[in-house]
Amino acid sequence: MAEMNMYTYIQSDEQYYSYCNKLERLVTIEAEGGEVDFIEIDFLTLLIQNYDERTSSIKPGNIHPVELIKYLMECHEMSIRILADKMNVHNSTVSKVLNHKLDISPKNAEKLSSIFALKPEVFIFFDKNKG
Repeated sequence: MAEMNMYTYIQSDEQYYSYCNKLERLVTIEAEGGEVDFIEIDFLTLLIQNYDERTSSIKPGNIHPVELIKYLMECHEMSIRILADKMNVHNSTVSKVLNHKLDISPKNAEKLSSIFALKPEVFIFFDKNKG
């Protein structure tokens, strides 16, 4: 079992990337059937999520969800087909969302949240002009 006191509240990008790399190594070891400390994985995950929440400029209402999805797809070099496969939906569903012809359902917001590691709320658009 790892010593949890070796980890501290994340205070810099350098520390953040170090913890992300450590978490990635632990998850890879676990995926390959190796023994890992799940408490350490959970603790690192919490520290990383906390830093993300404190430093992220992507918050609900800051950017239209469709523009956010397009941006994330570009960053991840992801096509409509790849995103649709990851979401387990038809290509046309993603296409309709990206062309503002279909709203993002709460279920699909959850899927996008898992794929891009963001809160589901950032993928929901509330039109203040609709009643």
